Amino acid sequence: MTHIRNAVIYCRVSSARQLKEGHGLSSQESRCREYAKHKNYCVEAVFYDEGVSGGMVERPAMLELLDFIADRKPEETIVLIDDISRLARGLEAHLQLRTTIQQAGGKLESPSIEFGTDSDSMLVENLLASVSQHQREKNKEQVFNRMQARVKSGYWCFCPVPGYKYDKLPEHGKILVKQEPVASIIREGLEGFASNRFETQTDIKRFFESFEAFPTDKKGRVSHQRVADILTKPLYAGYLSVPKWNIYMHPAKHEALISFATHQAIIDKIEKAARKPQQSFISDEFTLRGHISCSCCNQPMTAGMVKGRSKKYPYYWCSQKGCEKYGKVIKREAIDRDFNELLQSLRMPKDIFFLAQEALKMLWEKKRSNSSMDLGIVNQEKTKIEQKLDKLVDRLLDTDSPTLIKTYEKSIKQLEKQKVLLDEKLKIGRKRQPSFERAFKTALVWLTNPAVLWDTGCLADRKSLLKVLFTDNLRYDKESGFLNRPIAQPIRLCGLVGDGGTKMVEGAGFEPA
Repeated sequence: MTHIRNAVIYCRVSSARQLKEGHGLSSQESRCREYAKHKNYCVEAVFYDEGVSGGMVERPAMLELLDFIADRKPEETIVLIDDISRLARGLEAHLQLRTTIQQAGGKLESPSIEFGTDSDSMLVENLLASVSQHQREKNKEQVFNRMQARVKSGYWCFCPVPGYKYDKLPEHGKILVKQEPVASIIREGLEGFASNRFETQTDIKRFFESFEAFPTDKKGRVSHQRVADILTKPLYAGYLSVPKWNIYMHPAKHEALISFATHQAIIDKIEKAARKPQQSFISDEFTLRGHISCSCCNQPMTAGMVKGRSKKYPYYWCSQKGCEKYGKVIKREAIDRDFNELLQSLRMPKDIFFLAQEALKMLWEKKRSNSSMDLGIVNQEKTKIEQKLDKLVDRLLDTDSPTLIKTYEKSIKQLEKQKVLLDEKLKIGRKRQPSFERAFKTALVWLTNPAVLWDTGCLADRKSLLKVLFTDNLRYDKESGFLNRPIAQPIRLCGLVGDGGTKMVEGAGFEPA
């Protein structure tokens, strides 16, 4: 009677794609089972390593297999593999695994190759392992070249960033397309940061977290690193940069969310180190914190929830030691009420509103009429930059000095950025400009009544409104209310000073006034 020997099967794939194609786990197992049946082996277990590189030695399923056959010593267990490449994709890894399996009490067999101990069999085995290693390195090289070529053609080939997803289009193949509503949220955040609507990255973080649709971690938060990545990626401006491949600011095929000028403004702001966020905007509870000063020492008041007998109450108070009103609390309700009355008083008279509207419209039309002249100047500047670039490239090719090469490369990058900005200006200039009513709709609404914008409850809008309306902090007294009104001069000129007596000044004519 023939002795039946015990065997185990080991299967490995390095990618999800192999699961669907001919070298998947099921096809490997099927071939090994046919071989075991032919050799009269009893298959006791099958071990699978999914998505594991052939260059690795320590693999989850392989470690389980070694423990399994080690428990059956001194009986020898046959270890079946479909092909030598399924064991390892490198000569060093192959030899190490082969030795480890042998020491654990196993013997390698395969329907594709005969593992022997003589010199000729070992030579063939090592040659096949070397060929397998070469194929792995060649595949890696081909993938790298294809990805690099794809990026140089203007297509992103890495994981999609927030706001985009991959889609297959007839003319482009796999390309990034906008993923709404996240794309619109990111656009608003980036443009707001560039225009100082959001002063710091922390403000952007809070803005993103205020939307349920925006991707967050398990705790419902957006990490500071993700915010920094979104702010600094030129991909959102329609350009690709892959520093490890020496690819910088390459025009992309996908649709941009922001202009390159906006992206450059963001980078400049980050490099200048945006100032530390004020305490006034830590939460919606105390929007005016940092903008309200003590009536005695003129120092900004602090604010917080003060514990009472049964619950906490919101108060403002002076925290400046030595001040007569140090520690004396003022109800938030009182300050908010007086501030709302102040905003309600800042209404633009109708005659001033129509005058301001006409003045803005004249400036807008003048700007549109001068756009063709501006395009000519931009074209001249672009030509000069292209000439400078040609000269720098020639100098770069002629020099062998590492210092000069580094200097020329830095200058070329700066000129390329300037060229991109000019190209964008030309592109925008050729587009049809929006009408005056559409461009200034929001501005005209809040100029008529600033309280409308404040009542939206948006923290960023309130923050912008405080910056536009007032040039200094508002001094507040518990008995007298606001002691000063540091309204910005342009707002005063527009008539937003609600003293009840604002009116147009009559012209003096030709006679001395």
